[in-house]
Amino acid sequence: MLICPAAPTDAKAIRALLCVELLETDPTSPDDAKIDIVRIDAALARTDADILWLVANQGGLVVGTCMVALSHLADDIWEIGNLAVTSTRRRQGLGAALVAACEQYAAGRGGGTIMLATAEPKFYQRLDYREIRGTGGLMVKQLRA
Repeated sequence: MLICPAAPTDAKAIRALLCVELLETDPTSPDDAKIDIVRIDAALARTDADILWLVANQGGLVVGTCMVALSHLADDIWEIGNLAVTSTRRRQGLGAALVAACEQYAAGRGGGTIMLATAEPKFYQRLDYREIRGTGGLMVKQLRA
């Protein structure tokens, strides 16, 4: 298993993974506007350090993905999003490894706080995130210096 920065050639595999695992929709559906391939392509084409999209690659297949980006809220706040792991690789630590890689990237660029929105708070609580009350799934973690 290799976790590495996504390449522009990974965009379609990322979109398919997000469609199937997050939205439970058909990735070939023309009606699916929630996962925008153009936005994924644009994020993967960026060369600045304010965003990183990761993939977990096994045997040439993308089996997991996650992205981390500098927040517009402050220079030391980063946001994690689009975490997805194929159903056959769940409960094996891959999601936690992707999140840890995002945290490490943010910390290496001066990040002090990671924020995310989720419908699965228990997963992130196991990774030391705490839910902000009354926000409907907004979670935060202070990164260690």
